[in-house]
Amino acid sequence: MDDLIKALKAVGFNPIVIDENFVFPKGAPIMGGCTFSNVGQGKTAKEAFKSLCHEATYEHGHGGYSGTIAEKRDFIMIFPASQTKSVDEARQIADDLIDNSDRRINDKWGPAGCIRVGEDLWYFFGWASS
Repeated sequence: MDDLIKALKAVGFNPIVIDENFVFPKGAPIMGGCTFSNVGQGKTAKEAFKSLCHEATYEHGHGGYSGTIAEKRDFIMIFPASQTKSVDEARQIADDLIDNSDRRINDKWGPAGCIRVGEDLWYFFGWASS
């Protein structure tokens, strides 16, 4: 087990030891998935999300596995909608959540993350099937 942990650390992962039989390489890529991020405009996050999904489906087709926001069916607010971050802050927060395998957004079949970045502007991010 110690050798596995050392090997994972040597290639840049910070492993999480679940028990003596299982180690999860925190920050490891998700098989068949890739990350995405988009800024969308809408009076609400839901409006912006629907618009971005529609646009991505138009651009990448209806076949699925596009690695885009088109693969998402829902999103989760990382902060209350009343809190606004800059796009740069949102990007850094999103990168940190992805790198640390945050359970809220660490599923290519689960919800996208969302952070408000301005008046009627929303930053969506996460993993998508590809």
